[in-house]
Amino acid sequence: MNTSRFGLAVLAAGLALGLAPLAAVADDILPPDGVAPVVGMAHDGEALWLAGASANDGIVVKAETGDEVRFNATPQSVQALAWSEDKLWVADFGDADAARDHVVAYRLTSTEPGQTRYNAFDFRYQDGPRDAKAFLISGRGRVYVVTSGDNPGIYRSSLNLSRESMNTLVRVTAAPEGVTDGVFLADGSTMALRTAKGIEIVTD
Repeated sequence: MNTSRFGLAVLAAGLALGLAPLAAVADDILPPDGVAPVVGMAHDGEALWLAGASANDGIVVKAETGDEVRFNATPQSVQALAWSEDKLWVADFGDADAARDHVVAYRLTSTEPGQTRYNAFDFRYQDGPRDAKAFLISGRGRVYVVTSGDNPGIYRSSLNLSRESMNTLVRVTAAPEGVTDGVFLADGSTMALRTAKGIEIVTD
C-alpha cells in the first residue's frame, strides 16, 4: 500500500462522509445534546450517524434529528462507525491498555428510531491486542482497522466474516501515526485516514 499526505484543512465531515468530491462544502451540523464528544461518524447516503458519549450504552444518534437507535449490547469502548451494504456498523475497538482478549463490531439490523437487533462479530489481532480508533469497510465488504500507539498498522479481516467463531485481523502494512478516523472513498479501495497533521491517502 502507498501513502500520500494532504496538508490541507479538509473538513472532518467530508472525511467521515466519504463523499467523492472532498472539496465539497456542507452546512455545519452540531451534535445533538449529550452526544459530544463524537468518537465516530458514518453516512448512509442521506443521514449522518454519530457515536458519542452514549455509544457505550448501546446508543447511536442521527445527527440531523437527534433520533436514537438503541441496541441491547454492552460495548466497552466504541471508537468508530461505518456504513456498508445498507447496514450501520458500530466498532467497539478501543483498548488503550492493550488488555482485551478480543474486540467486537456490531452490525445493526435497522436504523429506525427505537430498539433494534444486531449481529456481533468478534475480532482478534494476529499479533496481540491493539488500540484502534479507525474502522473501515471496503467496497468489497472487507473490514479494515487502523491501530494507534506504538508501531501502528493497517489490519484487515478475511472477506467472509464469521458470527460463530473468532475473526482474525492480519497486519497488511504500517500505518501513519495518530490516525483517529478513516473512510474508503467512492472507488471502494482508496483509504482516507485522518490524523492530527491532515489527511493521509492510502492506495494499493
